[in-house]
Amino acid sequence: MTTASRTPLGDLWRKAAGPTSGPRALDALWTGVFIALAVFEAVLRSDLDWPGTIAAVTIGLLALLPWRRTHPFAGVATIFLTTTIFQVIQRLENVGPDTLASTLPLLAFPYSLFRWGSGRARAAGAPLLALGVLLSTVFSSESETVAAGLAGTSIVGALAALGALNRERAAARVREIERTRARERESLARDLHDTVSHHFSAIAIRAQVAGLQDADAPTAASLRMIEREAQEALRQMRELVSVLRVPVEFTPTSLESIAALEDSGPPAVIVRIDAAGLPATVTSTLYRIAQEGVANARRHAVEVSSVVVDLAVVENTAVLTVGDDGRGTRASGGEPRYGLIGVAERVTLLGGTFTAGPSSQGWTLRAEIPLPAAHATRKDGVSS
Repeated sequence: MTTASRTPLGDLWRKAAGPTSGPRALDALWTGVFIALAVFEAVLRSDLDWPGTIAAVTIGLLALLPWRRTHPFAGVATIFLTTTIFQVIQRLENVGPDTLASTLPLLAFPYSLFRWGSGRARAAGAPLLALGVLLSTVFSSESETVAAGLAGTSIVGALAALGALNRERAAARVREIERTRARERESLARDLHDTVSHHFSAIAIRAQVAGLQDADAPTAASLRMIEREAQEALRQMRELVSVLRVPVEFTPTSLESIAALEDSGPPAVIVRIDAAGLPATVTSTLYRIAQEGVANARRHAVEVSSVVVDLAVVENTAVLTVGDDGRGTRASGGEPRYGLIGVAERVTLLGGTFTAGPSSQGWTLRAEIPLPAAHATRKDGVSS
């Protein structure tokens, strides 16, 4: 069995990666219009030495227009070779460098090359464009050499630059769409994890507790079934969340991310860190807790002037507290704060504990996450 090999030369002639469709009906219509104009021009102009030949060459090149998006380099190379050979023949036969104004639509190819062509196609096509402009200048009449060179260089260069600019704009739009899509996936995953999964966990736990109490056989069987179904739904929900959850722009993995939360306010955010060398998963969770605590203080605390974020390692356990000096909290209508539910579940998954509630000075969040033995750190931040 033979395997087709990819060669640099073969890549140049392959279909461009951008457009997904071939020639369009509108392209074919416009090409027909341009060809008709070329025929009329060749018939009406009396200054042409070879009107039939020039018309045939022009029509053949115009027929390439519908493929300018999908095969831009092939179009540029074909136009370059055809026009060069034709100009050389005209010079050898001592015939003036006659061209039709109907060839102007072929200027779409420099734009198309830099708009849709691959990197290899652009690298190979740019010298062909430059050489084509140079040869056209050389073959022009002596009185028009400088003007023709400047005009050709300006037009082709401007079209190539415009194509490259639109290519970058399209790429930027694609990147923005992907970032938006990733943020939406992350938001959906967070909502599923922080709300629906929480309720399934509650159903499973309550069914389990109820099953331990005195109940007749049918009721006990029903409770066990409810517990199994809730556990299965919770498992599938977590699998779905793992599929949906993707990194969005920035995933905190260092203590500097927590330190960056410090802010002059108001309210002032004070960050104190007495730890080093924490695992990335622990640091990411601690950052999420600190971020949630600071955000809650800003949104819900009344008359708060400062928020203190304190991170330390005590007896091989990372301890994070986020407290504010506010006077109580704004009413929340009894609705659960799903952000706190989410960070509590993250801490639980790492084998730690999480508490949040009013304190003597305001509201305090506290998380304790055990560290692996390899990451044990004393209070002074020196590894043991």
